[in-house]
Amino acid sequence: RKGAKASATSNKIATPVVAASDKSTEESTRPLGALWAQAQQRDSDWNKQDIARLVHIVRQVIGVLCGIIWGIVPVVGWPGIVGFLGTSVGLGYLFFAVHQFGVSEEWYWDLTTEGMFPSFALFVVTWIFTYNAMHIV
Repeated sequence: RKGAKASATSNKIATPVVAASDKSTEESTRPLGALWAQAQQRDSDWNKQDIARLVHIVRQVIGVLCGIIWGIVPVVGWPGIVGFLGTSVGLGYLFFAVHQFGVSEEWYWDLTTEGMFPSFALFVVTWIFTYNAMHIV
């Protein structure tokens, strides 16, 4: 009898309990299109993960575009690197300052540096390939 009762209770499907922290993780997996549409709306609610993801993607696009432009216009050496860093930080900061995501000022440094190294890597690779395709080959 005890075995039958125990197996009956163990066959029940347990429902997962979603904690408050899990909800923010679920929201951060929203598609990029949904995040971009939300960025176009004023006074929308944001969490730090969504803003960081959107700024990260925007910074990657900036890196690729700067790499193509720097490669077409034959920019070489330190001026190209310093120019990219200034452009990336400036446009990234401008992006989340203009959209006014409602973040506190203590997040600004985190958002300013979000995705900087992957963006720099994309920039350098794109810059080298574009420069070589336009001016070397």
